[in-house]
Amino acid sequence: MKDISRRHFLKQSVVAGTAITLGSLNTTKPQSGASAPARKPNVLLIMTDQHRKDTIGVYGNSVIKTPNLDALATSGVRFENCYVQHAACMPSRACIFTGRYPMAHRVRSNGVPLSKSEITLAHIFTKNGYRTGGAGKFHFIPHYPYRSPLPMMETHPEPYYGFQEFHSNQSK
Repeated sequence: MKDISRRHFLKQSVVAGTAITLGSLNTTKPQSGASAPARKPNVLLIMTDQHRKDTIGVYGNSVIKTPNLDALATSGVRFENCYVQHAACMPSRACIFTGRYPMAHRVRSNGVPLSKSEITLAHIFTKNGYRTGGAGKFHFIPHYPYRSPLPMMETHPEPYYGFQEFHSNQSK
């Protein structure tokens, strides 16, 4: 797939979101013999900590072998010019999943939980007919050794910040 800019991706996302919203407002029933609606694309968001752009082969690293990430990057959307809203993990992830600045979602440092009232990408995808799932350490709540040991994520009731299914192997 051709590389696209963040701005172009965001424009396309707004167009797609508008189309989904308008499509959900359509109350007319399809005529008999009408073709089935198009399948929604699968969305896979992979986030890693301290992962520079040049650490995978598709971006020119000839030392580290990353064939699976290279294949995903080649056939998916790659961001060439991105900036985080905060250098620390928890505020940065909260920004990505809420689309809001730290001043708005109030996670200004590690160790501060994201409010359960925040609307996340998972909520939006679920509302638009997607089945959502998460795996790993999303870091929406503090984990040991921050402030105090808290229950592991797998003990939280579903949905976890909008994710219909959530798995974590986080350990103390």
